[in-house]
Formats: sequence, structure tokens, C-alpha cells
Amino acid sequence: MVYDDSQTDIMRGALGRIDREYPCERIRTMHDFAVHVESYGGAIDTSVDLLLRDKSRWEKRIHITMKERQKMFMDVVLSIVASLLICAMILYLPVGSVDIGGNMASQVLTFIVLLLDDWIFAQAQKYLMVDWLQLDGVRQETNRQKVERYYLYDAKKERKLSVVMAGICGILTAWALYAGQQVWAAAGMFLTLFMVNQHRIGRRLATKKLIKNIKSAFPVWLMDIVLLLQSENVQMALVKSQEHAPLVLERDLEILNDRLQIAPESPEPYHAFMQEFQIPEVHSAMSMLYALSMGNSDRADQQVGELITRNLSMQDAVETERLHNRNSGLYLLFLAPVVTASLKLLVDMALFMLTFLQSSGIG
Repeated sequence: MVYDDSQTDIMRGALGRIDREYPCERIRTMHDFAVHVESYGGAIDTSVDLLLRDKSRWEKRIHITMKERQKMFMDVVLSIVASLLICAMILYLPVGSVDIGGNMASQVLTFIVLLLDDWIFAQAQKYLMVDWLQLDGVRQETNRQKVERYYLYDAKKERKLSVVMAGICGILTAWALYAGQQVWAAAGMFLTLFMVNQHRIGRRLATKKLIKNIKSAFPVWLMDIVLLLQSENVQMALVKSQEHAPLVLERDLEILNDRLQIAPESPEPYHAFMQEFQIPEVHSAMSMLYALSMGNSDRADQQVGELITRNLSMQDAVETERLHNRNSGLYLLFLAPVVTASLKLLVDMALFMLTFLQSSGIG
């Protein structure tokens, strides 16, 4: 059966409604693949195997994350209970007739600690009440303005700005020294040194952030490439992948396709892709794409298989690390009751000592 453009558009629109209802990256990829097969045909065995293997790894990551969050949630609950028990014990120390339970300050602080622990418990519960379909989906963490601003960076202009800001800080530092304000002068010296290098520090932080986003987005884009390779050559797959390319890859992907239009058999466009960021996984995958574009049919299946394996490993490592980082908030919640309990104990001990001294006639 041959599908015309109107039938394909109807199918794409129907699947798009599901995508909007269940915003999951893997559902969108599966639907794009289904529409592509209906439109262009081609062998689907390798692509289906890729989707199934990706689904299996996704399920494993989610199950591990669920167990990890449940365990950490119980740790938070135990931390809250232990901190409250310790705070309660101080009120019943067997020391004479000293009793601080009726002290207004102690009662108010106890109420505040209970409120904070309730809030900590509620925040910990939110980690269990999540949409697991979206949890493992790659999000574009940089907007278009930030990406454009990164590539439009003017080192000379930023260096001049750093000199001006450092000069202002230097003048304020000299005034503090003249006024005998040693503390402010020391702070001014530190601020002056920081301002001299602020353009380098800002650039380094922006590069680090962009590299992190590229590592998250590249495996998702590579998944589209592998699916497109089932019915397209490498160059056409690269062109069609621009439709759903992640934001951080758009600029370099457009440059890559423009260069391939001029020199389709040259390795330079592939090697220059994201070259300034020096990401080994990206360079390795692009070298394999070039080898695939120039290889013969006997090696094509093996090269695609290697590309699939490499992509799944990259994607699994990136998303496992990201899920682990998203669980770090639970560890902070585990420590939070210790802070509230410590504050309560410090105040209660101070009140206890004052009450004891007063009852002994010393105060």
C-alpha cells in the first residue's frame, strides 16, 4: 500500500496529539520513525532493534532511579524522626528540678522545627510523585539567546570591560587603604583580581555549561541519524536530521551540511564538527559517520551496528549521570533535619544552662 502526502499528514497529526498529551522524547522518536517508514519505506529490522534496546535501557534506568529514590526517601524520614527524638530528649534531662518545656522561646522554636520538618517531608515526597515518562527525557537547558551570545563572544571587548571594572575596584581599594579600612582594602584587592579575569572566568563557565548540554543532546541527535540511515545515505540523513536537531547542535550541523554541499567526499567537514569543544565521543562518532559515508556495502551493516552500540553507551552514561544529579536534592533533604535539630539543641542547651544557674542561685 502506498501512502500519499495527505495520508502521511493525517498520520503525523494524529501521532502529534499523543506527543502533546505524553511529552516523552522516546515516544516522539518512535512516532517520527513510524511516519518516516510510511513515507519512505526501507528496512526496519535494525531500527526496531535499536528502539527496543533503547527502551530496555530506559526501563532499567527508571527502575534503578525509583528504588534509589524510595531508599533515600526512607533515609529522610528516619533523619526527621531521629532529629525530633533527640530534640525531645533534652527536655527531660534528669537534672534536679530544671524544666525548660514551658519556656516560650523553646516552645516557639519547637513549633518552627516541626513546621520545617513537615516541609522537608513534603519536599521529599515530591521526588516520588513525578512523571516517570518525562524524568528521563533530555531537555534543552540553554535557550537560543544564550547559544547565540556564546558564539558572538567578543574577546577584545570583554577584555576592555574587565580592565575598566578592575580599575574602578582598584580606585576603591586605594581609598580604603588611605582611610585605614584594612578589611575593605583586602576585599577590594580580591575583587580587583577577580574583575581583571572575569571575562576568562565567565567564558570558561559558559563553555563548560555548553559542553554539558552538547553531551546530553548529541546521543539524542545520533539516534535520529541511525534511524534515518536505514533509508538514506549519510549526507541526506544529516540534512533531514536538522528538522529535530537539538538547539545546541543547530549551528554546527548547518555548517556541516553547507560544507558537505561543497566537498561531499572530504573528511574535513566531519572532523570540524564541534571541534572547538574537544569532546572525544563526538569526534569518534563523526569519524565513524565519515567512514560509513565512504565505506562499501559489505562494511555498512557492521559500521551501523558499531554506531548504534556507541550511541546507546553514550546515551546511557549521560542520562544515568543526569538522573543521579537530579536525586542529589534528596541527599540535601536528608541533611536538613540535622540542621534544624542542631539549632533547636543549641537554643535548648542555652536555656537549660540559664535555668539551672538561676535555680541554683548563681544567676
